[in-house]
Amino acid sequence: MDQNPLRPEYRRTLIIVLGHFDHTPHLTATGRERLDAAIALLSAHAGLRHSLAVTGCAAGVPRTDEVIAYLRAQHAADTTEAIELVDSHNTAEDAFLCEPLVSRYSPGRLMVVTSDYHVARARYIFEQVFAHLAVEMCPAAHWAAQDELRALLAHEERALEALRTHGLYRT
Repeated sequence: MDQNPLRPEYRRTLIIVLGHFDHTPHLTATGRERLDAAIALLSAHAGLRHSLAVTGCAAGVPRTDEVIAYLRAQHAADTTEAIELVDSHNTAEDAFLCEPLVSRYSPGRLMVVTSDYHVARARYIFEQVFAHLAVEMCPAAHWAAQDELRALLAHEERALEALRTHGLYRT
């Protein structure tokens, strides 16, 4: 097989893990689910060049240190060329603040990891911001009670409809 570095599959893969907030400054169970899904992707695509970006990480916030410690404990740093932390607060900001990383790394593949219930809205946003790239969504299984899941899905549906109606704007 031709291993031409200009072919997209041989250029770097940028994996963006969307952060999760629950009104605490700590890494949540949902955040760990997303990190675990990213770590599984790193393992599944061993041998390729990877960079990992984790959104929702601000300096001085315990969650940021917990994300780094979790990735180190899972040996993610051993299987990626770079780990970038992005100080963002919502999905649109995640995408906009990852633009410089996409420019810097020029990935042949852009993978976005988020919870399964959040995929549709995240896809819409990332495909708008990165229209020049094929965006591959990687859902992390989220385990929730039926009532919680229904509420999450209803929120996502309303938020996606608002995006379609009013458009995406930078905050």
